[in-house]
Amino acid sequence: MHQPVISVIMPLYNGRPYVVAAIESVLQQRFMDWELLVIDDGSTDGGPELVRTTFVDPRIRLLANPNNRGVAYTRNVGIAAARGEFLAWLDCDDLITPDRLQAQLDYLHEHPELGACGSWIQRFGSGKEVSTQLPKSPEIIRGLLLFTPIVPNATVMLRLKLVEKLGLRYDESLPIAEDYDFVLRCSQHFPIGIIPRILYRYRVTENSLTQRLDTEEEAAFAISKVVHGRALERFGMQVNEEELRTHRILNSDLLFATFSQYRAALSWLLLLLRHNEKHKIYDPAAFRRVGANRFYFISKKASSFGIRTLIFYVRNAVAHNLLYLSPAPLAKFVFRCLIRYDKF
Repeated sequence: MHQPVISVIMPLYNGRPYVVAAIESVLQQRFMDWELLVIDDGSTDGGPELVRTTFVDPRIRLLANPNNRGVAYTRNVGIAAARGEFLAWLDCDDLITPDRLQAQLDYLHEHPELGACGSWIQRFGSGKEVSTQLPKSPEIIRGLLLFTPIVPNATVMLRLKLVEKLGLRYDESLPIAEDYDFVLRCSQHFPIGIIPRILYRYRVTENSLTQRLDTEEEAAFAISKVVHGRALERFGMQVNEEELRTHRILNSDLLFATFSQYRAALSWLLLLLRHNEKHKIYDPAAFRRVGANRFYFISKKASSFGIRTLIFYVRNAVAHNLLYLSPAPLAKFVFRCLIRYDKF
């Protein structure tokens, strides 16, 4: 049996409206030595039958869970069934550019020190298309992942043997953020690079589970408590619930209700920086840049406090070497403070 170079894994659950377009984006790849594993997770909309009757390409394998088991379980089925040297993801309602597989394969061959690489992403389907550009430095990426899902799981290509050797799997107990948790744990075993090009197109839909939970803070915090709690424990810190809530502020869109919350968020960030300076779990210079990014991020959320926030930011950014050195965003931040902007 031919062993493909790349295994593309596509979990499928009630994705009939978009799955044909998603599969066609794989068929349009410049690199052709791949297999596509479409894994049905108990769909009830006829999506698997549509795949079976539409495509006859022998590189496409349609698998099925015995019942609906969730996306984490389905991704783990894909890892176990994959035959390729490299593993890539594609969600059933998204698209990939024709050069995605070739570009990531070339990048991993050129950078043997990397265990995986992702790419920039473009969101579409809700009107205006929005592109997300990510930093290239693996050390910056690794540090940012302690706070926020900076690397979209679906964009990642991994060395499958490395995943198997380390026993990395998705946490099936997580109803959401299992992808963030997986990439975060990967980053603590091997460096992850980013190709500074859009190779993945993410379709925004109203029924997105992530979007629903983002509007339900307690549900979102329950997930953050697990993912960040374990990550901070691996970082060498035993944290309580109050500290975990503060840590969530460093990556969520929640605005500050009081100025004291803003002060507390900076204090927590400085504690993390001091801990890393002492134990050097992350590259200290890179982690300091990550700290500058997060301080700027939380300061934007405090712009409704006006000039007070601006003064606090400048004083502490200079005092703690946390100045975000990007002129355009800083100018916008100053303007936000001047008009006491109360949105994020």
